[in-house]
Amino acid sequence: MLTTRTAFDQRSSWSTHTAALERQFANVRDRGEQDPMGPLGCSISTGSGVVLNELKRHPLSSIAVFDGVMVGRAGPSSTDLSTER
Repeated sequence: MLTTRTAFDQRSSWSTHTAALERQFANVRDRGEQDPMGPLGCSISTGSGVVLNELKRHPLSSIAVFDGVMVGRAGPSSTDLSTER
């Protein structure tokens, strides 16, 4: 069993402002569309990064994630993106 603790593991932010480059922005016109945007910017990249970069998954290996929130869901989903099958 492999357990990982990385520099960005188990961190979150509820900030209302940030510094970013203009090309990193997406125009969200409808207020109702903003709720799913948070996971796209943080959880998916964090969960995928742990699986693809830190765990360095081997072809045909299995993964078990014990986290039901967005970071945990993004990790196993990103295994399909891996070129090492």
